[in-house]
Amino acid sequence: MAHSQFITNNATDPVSGITTSIPHTFVQSPTDDLPLEIEATMRRNLRRVFPQLADRPFCYTRLCWDADTADRHFLVTPHPTQKNLFIATGGSAHGFKFLPIVGKYIADHIEGKLDAGIVHSWRWRAGEAVNTNNLAHMDPELELADLTGWKGRREREGRVKAKL
Repeated sequence: MAHSQFITNNATDPVSGITTSIPHTFVQSPTDDLPLEIEATMRRNLRRVFPQLADRPFCYTRLCWDADTADRHFLVTPHPTQKNLFIATGGSAHGFKFLPIVGKYIADHIEGKLDAGIVHSWRWRAGEAVNTNNLAHMDPELELADLTGWKGRREREGRVKAKL
């Protein structure tokens, strides 16, 4: 319901200095829940489509973490420095719909038979300037730490499931 909300959870590795977004899961933090802003977006979207459901309690919520790329294209390519490492990632919240067919294209790429245009679109692009004017998801990325109400929310609202 808030599919277009891209949330990052940036952390910097103290050894390498590399900053990357890492998943924050309810398995690791069972008392946490959705940020209030994300729930408000979900309810606003529901109100447009199913107004009778917009204010009902949710039986289950989750944040889905995906491997996004800056330009939202797949990253399917040999690694530029690690010999014999081939990468196929970058679902960017729409990769699921390609599951029935993407394997063929990955195999074609590995075998050197993939169309050059697709190879170019799926190439290693780290450090390249990215044109974000025509992205499928126009909502801005939100940093989890900047959102409110999610830390300990399940516990505050009495919704923490007992462990058996």
